[in-house]
Amino acid sequence: GFATYLQGNEPLTKRLCTGERAFLAPLSIPPPQKEDAVILWLSHILTTEKALTLSSTELEATWCTLERILNSRRLQALCQNHWLCPITSSLTETLVSTLSDDNSTNGVRRNVVGVCHAILNNSSLAPLIMHHAEHCYKLLNGLIHWMLLGNK
Repeated sequence: GFATYLQGNEPLTKRLCTGERAFLAPLSIPPPQKEDAVILWLSHILTTEKALTLSSTELEATWCTLERILNSRRLQALCQNHWLCPITSSLTETLVSTLSDDNSTNGVRRNVVGVCHAILNNSSLAPLIMHHAEHCYKLLNGLIHWMLLGNK
């Protein structure tokens, strides 16, 4: 099925494009629950050892895809219809660790900041990462550090 394709052997850039197109497609377009599958797949790539096997370009493209999805009108509409976005605490931990990791490239950090911004700007998504005080503190600390380095 669709989730198997996303996990498959096609080049990552092709799977990212397919996943994003599927997420943005109307609900009537199969497969059912494709939105959950795409968010869970992207989260899995970014939060497991799989991320260590990606080139910086692939990692940046994955964060960029997640950022575009989280900023999409489609996601806004889903949230207004009480869809529960499957963002996990491991994604929150990855956001925090990536922001504070000196080895992260500027491109990756820029996309991570974009993901944070998209989540915090969405009243349905913000509670998913703001419920844990320590994560909230670390995330805000990482964002402030990013800004103090001269980034916007």
